[in-house]
Amino acid sequence: MKKILIFLTIVLLSTTALAKEINPWEQKLPFNEAIISYEITGTQTGSSTLYLKDYGKTSALFRNVTTKILMMKTQESTLNITTRDWVYSIDLNEKTGMKQVNPEKYLIEEFNKLSAAEQKKVAANVEEFGMSFVTGMEGTFEKNAKKILGYNCDKITMMGTTVYSISNIGLPLKTKSNMMGMKFKEKATEIKKTSVPADKFMVPDGVKIRYIPDNDEIARNHAKMVIQSMLEDKQPTPKMEASQPAEQPEDPEKAPAGMEEQMKSLMKMFGGSSD
Repeated sequence: MKKILIFLTIVLLSTTALAKEINPWEQKLPFNEAIISYEITGTQTGSSTLYLKDYGKTSALFRNVTTKILMMKTQESTLNITTRDWVYSIDLNEKTGMKQVNPEKYLIEEFNKLSAAEQKKVAANVEEFGMSFVTGMEGTFEKNAKKILGYNCDKITMMGTTVYSISNIGLPLKTKSNMMGMKFKEKATEIKKTSVPADKFMVPDGVKIRYIPDNDEIARNHAKMVIQSMLEDKQPTPKMEASQPAEQPEDPEKAPAGMEEQMKSLMKMFGGSSD
């Protein structure tokens, strides 16, 4: 539940910014290639590094965190790679991972099938539904609320979570959460606009990747449902299983870690930034 709430916050922040684009799923970051470093504090401590190229269409997020609850301590090392076609979720400690189709691929395909008038309607509804959800959850949205590392950031607060994302883009630079006694903060400390080595976007040697082809058709059908709902002025119902493997039982010690990546398909459904 905690993972879903934080990710919904990022989703909705992205939708209010990106719906003004003709295609909500074709947005570009303000840099072609970059490396963003984050510091993680709170119940978890550690760091994450986000590598970006193709204006954000290709990304790799490395996370190394330690979780401490009472006398228990766990360590996680994960990698999430996103390309235009695929998403890889990898546990670097276990050397295992999951490969799945990028749901954004099918959303773009379905959107591009529409007439110009239909595309305009879908883009408008993305923004409207995002804002109505925020209001319904007694959340708040503030445009250009703060500047982080030289970028104006929009702010959304909802159900114990606050997210600052680059204005009109939706890329989170700061996330704070305090729910059910779990305090979590992740803040960008540096943005380097520089070329990124190609191997950062490759699955490391020795990692065993699992792939379930049947999930591709589920993701395609879900994309059709999302676009059709937008055309009919209906808010689509998030179905996490549409493009993700079955969720494992939630470990309360690991809840904050990697939540953006674990809910990526939900974010893409509403046209938000994927990292």
